[in-house]
Amino acid sequence: MDAYLSIIESADICSLGFVIMLLAAVGACMAGNTPRLRVLGWRIAAGAFVLYGMYAVALGRTTDAAELALILIRAVLAGGLTLGLAWVLLPAGVFIVRTLAVHPVTKGRAALHTLLANRRAAQEELERVRAELDWKAAELASAETRYRQAAEVNRTDREAQRRRDNARAGCELLYAQYAPELEQRFSRNAFAKFIADYMGDERSPEEVEQRAEQLSEALRVHRQILDPAHRFGTLRELTAWYDEQRQQVQSAGLHPDSAEVLLVNLEIHYEELLRRFIQEG
Repeated sequence: MDAYLSIIESADICSLGFVIMLLAAVGACMAGNTPRLRVLGWRIAAGAFVLYGMYAVALGRTTDAAELALILIRAVLAGGLTLGLAWVLLPAGVFIVRTLAVHPVTKGRAALHTLLANRRAAQEELERVRAELDWKAAELASAETRYRQAAEVNRTDREAQRRRDNARAGCELLYAQYAPELEQRFSRNAFAKFIADYMGDERSPEEVEQRAEQLSEALRVHRQILDPAHRFGTLRELTAWYDEQRQQVQSAGLHPDSAEVLLVNLEIHYEELLRRFIQEG
């Protein structure tokens, strides 16, 4: 501070003015793009002007007008020198602060922001991968369930088809056994039509098995009706046989159409047997 005051008070006014103008020009270039620094420099210079005036007054140098004018000139020089130095030093200080403190902090913040952004992106990617894995696991479980269900349905279908085939095969075997006695009254075409109409694959295995039992019973009744081995000693025996066969057909639980055909055939055969019995008697 003493050196600063010594320069103001002892330096040549013209030389000091030239130095101030040079500093002001350099400072104006350095602080020209920063209006705030220029304003701050003016405020500091005004403060220096006032402080120097107060300093000179405090020393009692205001004895005459010449001394007062000299104090005013040197106060202006103090303000000008302060302004030039402020415009030079403030931008330099701002540059140093930004370089040493602000820029590293800004870079650190940017790096931290980038790190956090990368971390969030990694977490989002991890969540996406987890969600995709969960979805694939669910799809795999669903596919496995569908496969098991399809396998079970296929197994059930094969079992149902096997039961249908066995039921039809049993009827085919029984018809082949009774064919010589049955073909004239229950032809193979009629037998095949019954199989196709009531024992096809579109029906449940339970229904096919039930129809197979009915058809087997019908074939047995047919054969029993047409069996030439029946011989009757009296008309009462023939009538009793007819009533017994009729009752068996009605109680066999056959399809109404099949039962009706059997009853008609039974009645026709009964009439033939009755005619033969009368002729032979």
